[in-house]
Amino acid sequence: MMKFVADYFIKIGNELGYMRHKAMLSLLPKKANATYLDLGCGDGVFTREMARAIGTTRISGIDIIDSEIAKAQKNGIAVKKADLDGVFPFSTNTFDVVTGTQVIEHLFEVDSFVSEVYRVLKPGGIAVISTENLSSWHNIVALLVGLQPSTGPYISNRFSIGFHPLAVEHRKEHKTKPYLAEMRGHTRVMAFRSFVALFERYGFRVEEAPGIGFYPFPSILAAVFARIDPWHAVDVIVKLRKL
Repeated sequence: MMKFVADYFIKIGNELGYMRHKAMLSLLPKKANATYLDLGCGDGVFTREMARAIGTTRISGIDIIDSEIAKAQKNGIAVKKADLDGVFPFSTNTFDVVTGTQVIEHLFEVDSFVSEVYRVLKPGGIAVISTENLSSWHNIVALLVGLQPSTGPYISNRFSIGFHPLAVEHRKEHKTKPYLAEMRGHTRVMAFRSFVALFERYGFRVEEAPGIGFYPFPSILAAVFARIDPWHAVDVIVKLRKL
C-alpha cells in the first residue's frame, strides 16, 4: 500500500513539473531576437526551451553552481556566476525577457531579487517568475495537523522534515544529482496573494497569475481545480510587465 501511495505521488509530482513548464512557456512573450535572461538557469536545458518559445538565440543566464554553469555553457547559454541575493552582473535596461523558475524561494534577499529583476528589464519588458504556494491546500492540511508545510521554510539541512510523502525520494535524488546538495533550501515561501503583491509594490504590472497543480489530484482534475481556486494551487506563476 505504501509503495502504491509513494508511486502515485511520484506520478503527481512529475505531472506538476510538466504543468509548470508548460505554463511557463505559454506565458512567455513572442519576440524574435529578444534579449533574454534566465535566473538560476541550471544546466540550461529548459532555458533553451524557453528561448525557443520566445523566438530568440540571445540567451544569458545566472547560476552559482560551477558544474551546472559548465553544462549551461555547453548548451549555448552565456552564463555569469553570481548570487541571486545580490546585484545581477548586468546593466540597467538590458533585457526584453527575464525568467526565474522555482528560484525565489531559495533566497534570503527577496527584495533585492525583485528590484534587480525590475532594474535589468527594459521598459515594457516581461518577467515570468514561478514559486511554490504556501497557501496551497496540502500545506494548510499540514499546518492543521501540526506539521511543517512541504514548501518550507525548511528547518533542517540534514533531514526532510515536513508534510511530504516523498521525502525519501528527495533524499535519493540528492544522491543521484549531487549538485542538488549544493543548493540552499527554501528560505522564503509566500502565499499566493502576497507573492503577487510583492511584485506590485516594486512597480510591476501583474498581467497574469495562474495557479498550477492541485494536490493530491491528477493533472486533468488539478488543472480544473487550479483555475477555479488558484489561491490554493500548488504553485503560482506571475507574468509581469515593467512599466
